[in-house]
Amino acid sequence: MGMKGVVLAAGRGSRLYPMTSALSKEVLPVYDKPMIYYSLATVMLAGIREIMVIANSDNHRILANLLGDGSKWGISICFEVQREPRGIADALLIARRFAGRDKCLLTLGDNILIGPDVGEQMSDAARNVVGSTIFGFQVSNPEQYGIVSLDEFGSPTAIVEKPDSPDSNWAVPGIYFYDSQVFDIAAGLEPSGRGELEISDVNARYLAEGRMTLHCLGKEYSWFDAGTPDRFLDAANYIRNLTESLGRCVMVPEEIAHSEGWISTGHLAQLGRSMLPSSYGNHLLAVSEGKTTSSTSS
Repeated sequence: MGMKGVVLAAGRGSRLYPMTSALSKEVLPVYDKPMIYYSLATVMLAGIREIMVIANSDNHRILANLLGDGSKWGISICFEVQREPRGIADALLIARRFAGRDKCLLTLGDNILIGPDVGEQMSDAARNVVGSTIFGFQVSNPEQYGIVSLDEFGSPTAIVEKPDSPDSNWAVPGIYFYDSQVFDIAAGLEPSGRGELEISDVNARYLAEGRMTLHCLGKEYSWFDAGTPDRFLDAANYIRNLTESLGRCVMVPEEIAHSEGWISTGHLAQLGRSMLPSSYGNHLLAVSEGKTTSSTSS
């Protein structure tokens, strides 16, 4: 079995109003590239070339115009619409036919994960997923996220969605690896009190069956849920500072595609020239000419 990628970008972006009143949050710039580029880069770092983007009825044309069919990056992108905000796990039901019997990486269009070996983390998880693989990241406001509780040995014991009194500050970032059984699990869910199909209920099922792997990410990683003004700005500032300190762009889909051998050096140069005189276009040209160190994460 292979693995398909699913990017959920169907939120209304209400936490970013009025910025998103007429524009999808996933196309807003997070420093030098649209927000959704980071999620797509995460999927591509896992070695996945077949991706479904799930949009809403208002933003799917905008995202389709931005991304096209993925061929410019040597991948395949298709689109589906989530017509009602029925929760993250609903994306699995929408993507079921697309995934077939393959495994699945589900990620959120407003999540940004950056670290020194993100590519290795993603590719290892894709190769070795048995049941499910999730990540943990320590946050200061755990009541706003799905939270995983750990025992004294660091093993997961419970997963709760937005608990009123969290007993852990380990949030679960919106990057989830699943085997093909996830689609049956999602189909059997009942809506929560919020009227949504909760991804934490999917994860809790895998945990109860002893088929979950948790990777806790240390302080060398940075994770942003960029769906609020503060975190949106934090992400942009962080990436700007990191880009300046490294002297190169980070989490660049074109660069990942080139590194994976999905596009040629000539095609990378062509993409760079098409975006001149932007710094992004100049970076792609520099990579194609060997004038800067290529990086597929940070």
